[in-house]
Amino acid sequence: MTLGGFSVEPDGRIDTREELLLALAIAAELEHSLLVQYLFTAYSMRKRPGDGIDERQVELVRDWEAGLLSVAREEMVHLATVTKIAVAVGGAPHLNRPTFPQPAGAVFPFELRLRRFGADEIARFVRFETPAEAVTAETRELAPDVPEFEYLGQLYTQIKDAITLLAAEHGDAWLLVGPEELREVDDWGLNHEGRAIDSSEAAVRAIQEVIDEGEGGEVDVANSHWQRFLRIERELAEESRGHPGFEPAHPVVDNPVTRPHPGGTALTATAREVAELFNHLYSTVLLVLGQYYAPAGESPEQREELQATARRSMSAILRPVAEVLTGIEVHGGGTRACAGAPFETYAPIALPSTPAARWAVLGERLDRAQAAAQQLAERGIERMPFIGENIGLMREAIGRIAAGEGVGVARPRV
Repeated sequence: MTLGGFSVEPDGRIDTREELLLALAIAAELEHSLLVQYLFTAYSMRKRPGDGIDERQVELVRDWEAGLLSVAREEMVHLATVTKIAVAVGGAPHLNRPTFPQPAGAVFPFELRLRRFGADEIARFVRFETPAEAVTAETRELAPDVPEFEYLGQLYTQIKDAITLLAAEHGDAWLLVGPEELREVDDWGLNHEGRAIDSSEAAVRAIQEVIDEGEGGEVDVANSHWQRFLRIERELAEESRGHPGFEPAHPVVDNPVTRPHPGGTALTATAREVAELFNHLYSTVLLVLGQYYAPAGESPEQREELQATARRSMSAILRPVAEVLTGIEVHGGGTRACAGAPFETYAPIALPSTPAARWAVLGERLDRAQAAAQQLAERGIERMPFIGENIGLMREAIGRIAAGEGVGVARPRV
């Protein structure tokens, strides 16, 4: 059977290091895919009254957006947790994922797509995070016949059981062969931390936290992803019933792409240029994260600043570019529609083998991004001067980190 581009044992049993690393890579693709879908939907939401939304509803929509972004941040920590465990047990960061859209069963048991905020999307998100014990037999029939896992919690339970089994059979010294300096706590801001992976017990606890926080936790776990999405689903239904013209999201196209892909909506002209800038920056952030988790001689101080730079760039650079895209109209089909952030990668995320090459690649990528933002700013594209300034600050930070100088002085503005 194939899931996420990987072959999986038909019985689903994970009892070797290779199979554990395989399952962790699948989990990384899942977390990455969920993260991107939640971000796309959050970025599509309206920020000001008008066109189907009044001042009172703006506050309601902002609360829903904050909820989606909070879950997305936690998915980032989940991705970090899976990555840290993979590195600890002898693997490498896996930051690639399938291109959107993907039908249910082609890659994972559920559809992967980018679509604006609405009742259908929130229902899908509820499905992603549903605890196994909340699933009825009738609901299960809706899922593709994928015996390995139908819900995220099932995959994570297999990973947790595998860690326990392998540690019991071989011991922690055999299992945890990755660099010790990569097992520390990760600070992702806003009280989001990745647990230190310094023992098999710590790895099991970290996976259980992922399960409890969203992916298959107990039904009554307060503030789980599932509970939060259920709340948004309920409030959206109530508001829509009382106000039939309610439009909480911009008319963003489904699955925007800059390169041909089955089921994608091709962006053209200015929308494509801005989307290509977004994709370039998104891939650059992934490279920074890869360098943080797979150092090749970078010092602990350099790694700490790489992680901080990646974290800040998500809110200070990626989010503003994504929001700019929702303000650019695309034409065709006779209806008003807006662009969105495609989250495409044009090549596999692969790191150079030496720090010197890594710094050179990051510097060149940010130089190109800053030049592209400057050109778009000169053409009057909204917020591009601000975005270009933040790209420049990120470029300066990377230069200082590479040189081992005082870092964190000029930080992007949110």
